[in-house]
Amino acid sequence: MALEKVRYNYVIGDVQGCFEALKALLKEIQFDADQDFIWFAGDLIARGENSVGALRFIKKLCEQGNAATVLGNHDLNLLAVARGIKKLKEKDHIDDVIHALESDELVDWLRKQPLCLFPNEKTILTHAGIPNIWDAEKTVALAKEVQAVLAHDDFAVLDSFLKEIQQKLIKSFLDIGQRCKVSVSMRKSKMSMVAVSGGINCWLID
Repeated sequence: MALEKVRYNYVIGDVQGCFEALKALLKEIQFDADQDFIWFAGDLIARGENSVGALRFIKKLCEQGNAATVLGNHDLNLLAVARGIKKLKEKDHIDDVIHALESDELVDWLRKQPLCLFPNEKTILTHAGIPNIWDAEKTVALAKEVQAVLAHDDFAVLDSFLKEIQQKLIKSFLDIGQRCKVSVSMRKSKMSMVAVSGGINCWLID
């Protein structure tokens, strides 16, 4: 969805399963699905009290055309746990997703989300930022390589890749597996923070 086609474009980072805080934030900014659009900057799950609720809600928004998301390191961790590559830990706070009736559907949708988005020609959205040695063209190329593996029909390919991430052998776009600090990379685009609620930040793209 192009920026100019909606009333407000919001960028929301690190929901991390804090579903109640997300709902409070959307109420605070008076989000209107008929007029507004949300760009989620990854880490949709983990740490919060309701990862599965947050994931279901965001998935629905995306499928309805009201939002889009990129993947974050916690989302990749969920994929690894779901595929049996990594053991589920209590601190992950993703057991509700793993044990949900539609867990396979949620995980399958998540693994097919992109690593970067371009809301417009001046704006780049990623989860962990972009190295200054990369331009937009290289960013897209590397992201597409990784996205193709994550969404691969052959789960053996996916599993092999997830194992590499856990072993910290990936040296390309998925340096986010090692750099867990989150940032939103906005190039040449004005942004202003409009609300903070429950630890979830929200920015408005002008």
